[in-house]
Amino acid sequence: MPKMPSLRPLLWSSLCVNLSTVSLGLIASAQTASKPEYPSGVAVGNRGIIYIIDQEAPAIFRVSEGDKLTVVYKGNKKSGTPVYTPKALVQDSAGNLFVCDPGTMDVWRISPDGTKLIPLTGEKLDSKDSGAGTKAFDPQARYSGKLAQPQGITMDSEGNLIVADVGLGAILQISAAGGDPVEMARIRIPCGIARDRDGSFVVVSRGVDQLVRVSAQGKVTPIVKGSLAPKDVASYPHHVIVDQQGYVVSDVYAKALWRVSPDGKVTPLVQGDPLKNPMGIALEPNGNILVIDTFAKALFRVSPDGKISRYLSF
Repeated sequence: MPKMPSLRPLLWSSLCVNLSTVSLGLIASAQTASKPEYPSGVAVGNRGIIYIIDQEAPAIFRVSEGDKLTVVYKGNKKSGTPVYTPKALVQDSAGNLFVCDPGTMDVWRISPDGTKLIPLTGEKLDSKDSGAGTKAFDPQARYSGKLAQPQGITMDSEGNLIVADVGLGAILQISAAGGDPVEMARIRIPCGIARDRDGSFVVVSRGVDQLVRVSAQGKVTPIVKGSLAPKDVASYPHHVIVDQQGYVVSDVYAKALWRVSPDGKVTPLVQGDPLKNPMGIALEPNGNILVIDTFAKALFRVSPDGKISRYLSF
């Protein structure tokens, strides 16, 4: 074996320290990050825990006791690296998070403590180590999955991921263990998705019919024919939830939450101030609706009858 340069042990020691830090889920980042740069998504997970998506950092935050923000995972801004542009997430019964990431064209499974990440459909493209072509996690490597622009995500009754992919114009099913995506239905520009009480899926589309239902067998039927907003209102529907009264859809351009009855009647639940750019929405166990607003830099809480209050400011 050739003699190692005198600096090699020092460099190798430094590399081992860096990799150890990475394997612990970027704990240093979790300790130093303070608040979201571009809050764009919100989800309510197990036991009512609230998660906030920051697609600019990029990072996933958890709202901890005392309404303090704790980083679950923080990526970096190198194109194509893990969770490069997080858009939406869902949590399974074991506490794993599944995050849509158009930046890597994949869905990432993140362990409850944020230390283990696995791409569900793709693999590593490049790496300084020998892990290229595998699912081995490297926060500095580029990855590529078999999706295009996954924007919305939910789960079916069996624990499979159901994904709305804008780029593919499709609703796809992916095993939580990973594997090839299976197309369920074709929908133009599907962006948000939620599971309905009967096991079907409600999808927000920016196509002709902006709120549709997809059955477990893949049949598509409109809930709202045409636009959600009145003809004279600019509209850009983004996300949807299912509650006891029907459905609620966030609309970025209209600065609104639309209440949609099961028979497709649309009325404004909240519209205008204090909403400026409402994007992600989530349902709390008590029936209140959480709304993340990118421009207002806030998380709002909306009661079922439309009373809005500021919950967190960023």
